[in-house]
Amino acid sequence: MNDDTKMWLGFAHDDLRTALHLMSTLVPPPLEIICYHCQQCSEKSVKALFVELDSGFGVPKSHDISLLLSQIKNSYNVLSSLYDKADYLTPFAIMVRYPKQMEVDKELAVKAINYAEDFYLWAETEIKQLYVPKEKTLLNSDNGLSLEVVSQSYESVKVQENVKMSIEPTSLATTKGR
Repeated sequence: MNDDTKMWLGFAHDDLRTALHLMSTLVPPPLEIICYHCQQCSEKSVKALFVELDSGFGVPKSHDISLLLSQIKNSYNVLSSLYDKADYLTPFAIMVRYPKQMEVDKELAVKAINYAEDFYLWAETEIKQLYVPKEKTLLNSDNGLSLEVVSQSYESVKVQENVKMSIEPTSLATTKGR
């Protein structure tokens, strides 16, 4: 992980810690500010992924988390559930900074905290997966042909030992335990 990525994740983590601190220590908790920090945590977590890609285009100047996700979906495993969470959090970027623009209750703030945690952990995991050493597995078929499977993800599907390869006239098919 490069230093700039660490910095972005550090800022995201600080926003999350701030939201948790405000929720647990102030009475009544400043719900709008908590939700703002949750949105910021999520946005900065996604932007850390941009920084790690180092595409040369820099970090997009957008607070729309769904838009940011759509711009990295070809490079990272963007879970579909993140889009709903992004749509929930994005309005907190601006609306809660001004009085009477958005009503926030404790239930909404707790949900925002949970979503921010999800974004932070997801981004951290995606970045760490970039540095997982590649695993190589060699599968042998009954007729002496072999297939090399290369995996670079913590959540990769592991090849089972009882998988056998069979050659069909037009394709290579995988069958279990025949």
